[in-house]
Amino acid sequence: MKYFLVFISLILISCTTFVAKPDKLSETERASGTWSGYIERFSTTVLPNDTGEPFYQVVVLNCGEIPELYIKLEEGGPFQKFYQEYEVLEKSGNLLMNIIYDGGAWVESQTWGFVFISSKKADIQWSRMVSNIKKESTASLRSFGEVGYGKMEKISDSCDSA
Repeated sequence: MKYFLVFISLILISCTTFVAKPDKLSETERASGTWSGYIERFSTTVLPNDTGEPFYQVVVLNCGEIPELYIKLEEGGPFQKFYQEYEVLEKSGNLLMNIIYDGGAWVESQTWGFVFISSKKADIQWSRMVSNIKKESTASLRSFGEVGYGKMEKISDSCDSA
């Protein structure tokens, strides 16, 4: 029995030696900097200004209290900054940004989710819903949504390289 316990202990010790150690950065250190990547997007309807591009390029500048989001809707086009008044939640390597924006004739809600896999890699998920409250309930664009998912890479520890 004594040899059996020693044998089991050796197996358990050897197993823990081969397990990869997770990145030991704090949440803030892991998420800070400039991130770039692409999201594959899907829409509930074809929008009038739709470029037909299945991917959007996304840049995230995360060096202040609230990250800044920029998106390029078509290849060769300019980056457009998304809203600034996001609510931000961060926990255990996950970052969640939410906003509901009232544009008067329309209301839009967006959620951006990030999972920081390592100090250089993250996954991104985007959800957007728009309600054109001034349109008739039967209008084709009375409400619509978009979602996207992709991969991000950290391209800088600072936010001056975007």
